[in-house]
Amino acid sequence: MKNNCSSLSLKQIRDLLKVGQISPLTLVSEMYDEIDKFSNLNNFIALSKDMAFEQAEKSWKRIKDGNARKLEGIPIGVKDLYAVKNLKMTACSKALENFVAPFESQVTENLWNEGAICLGKLNMDEFAMGSSNRTSCFGASINPWSNGDKLVPGGSSGGSASAVASGTCFAALGSDTGGSVRQPASFCGIVGFKPSYGRCSRRGMIAYASSFDQAGIFARSVEDAAIMMDSMMSHDSGDSMSSMEKIPNLENANISVKGKVIGYPANWMDDLDSHVVNNWKKALKILEDLGAIIKPIDLLEFDAYLSTYYLLTSSEAASNLARYTGVCYGNKTDKKINPEYNKTFALFGEEVRRRIFMGVHNLSQENYENGYSLGLKTRKYIKNQFMDLFNDVSMIVYPCSPREAFGVDSVFQNPSDAYHEDVFTVIANLIGSPAISVPIGLGKNNLPLGIHLMTKSFEEEFLISAAKEIEKYAEFKGWLDYDKK
Repeated sequence: MKNNCSSLSLKQIRDLLKVGQISPLTLVSEMYDEIDKFSNLNNFIALSKDMAFEQAEKSWKRIKDGNARKLEGIPIGVKDLYAVKNLKMTACSKALENFVAPFESQVTENLWNEGAICLGKLNMDEFAMGSSNRTSCFGASINPWSNGDKLVPGGSSGGSASAVASGTCFAALGSDTGGSVRQPASFCGIVGFKPSYGRCSRRGMIAYASSFDQAGIFARSVEDAAIMMDSMMSHDSGDSMSSMEKIPNLENANISVKGKVIGYPANWMDDLDSHVVNNWKKALKILEDLGAIIKPIDLLEFDAYLSTYYLLTSSEAASNLARYTGVCYGNKTDKKINPEYNKTFALFGEEVRRRIFMGVHNLSQENYENGYSLGLKTRKYIKNQFMDLFNDVSMIVYPCSPREAFGVDSVFQNPSDAYHEDVFTVIANLIGSPAISVPIGLGKNNLPLGIHLMTKSFEEEFLISAAKEIEKYAEFKGWLDYDKK
């Protein structure tokens, strides 16, 4: 177990910083020592030391002057999908290996304005396409829970999850298109929180599937995640889908689960590993003991949600990635234009090319009605189904992932096997609901399992309140108790 500042929670370190018991400069220096110590995990792909120490110096002055902001002096990591001005922004793709962000994303600007400090950019699946962090051009990030065989940290925000779980930053930005915050959090034994679609601005985030993409956060506790999200959420006129809903105070969320009806899809239990089911029942028992009414519900089979998700996201990806032609973005080293061969497209990894081809197929004239158009109709049906369901239940609870973390060298028989890693998480993105993964226990290989909580849109306060209760009574110590060194 660690004995330095990196073993503390974000709230604990915030309290120490506020009263001057530790300086941001000392803290940043210590965090870089931790990053160096855990360099074998391949989490940070670029460090921003000059920026971090400059931010730390300004934070220390504000603290001494009594002008500390909400996140003053707290070091965090940023998924390499966000624009941080004057830092490289590659989406872990060779297609953008030399791109430097000329402006700041809205989410990171919000965090810097509250005093957070940027340690550097974090590893991810290329263009956020993947569930294991193995499609990155920088190589796979490694799960800190690895013991012998190297394990994946999940994806696409695997580097962010692994960094928080290893104690090399107090929180980390991720993005969530179909579970890319929640599934890695489950694999790494930490908290992963995706708010309602529109709560956080997408401006300055590299687009994968625009009607699904949402900023998310990794943290060591539900409270830490709430503290970070309070500073991330804002209305942004620069994002056409930015919500005008009142911004909640999540850090102080305290809505009782007593008397609330909690639904769980009983028809999903049959084919799951017994450890996954037992931890699921453990979460339901916690809520029931706190006075919640537990109610079985029926949902469609997994594949109905999964196929709709991949049909639509691949279509949006094909459209979004069409900008990487080498004219404005992409590889410009070849001055000769070959009309039959796009040099930038050749730099995309296999998974990115596969999803582009899928999307082009679904958007083609001959396939449109039974492709993209059908996907839109199915998504509307699914959303209506859940809106009706949320009239009867306040929250839906089920596992975050059907299994524990698997080996980096594991081979899927075909791409659809890999896509099934997202079976439990894609629903929240299809309907725009907030969702969170909270560590609930260990699986058959003594690796973390997360429980997945989801409410209807813009009910984050109840979601966070319930997640705090699950966390409290699950008593999962996670990264503090597990010897990752």
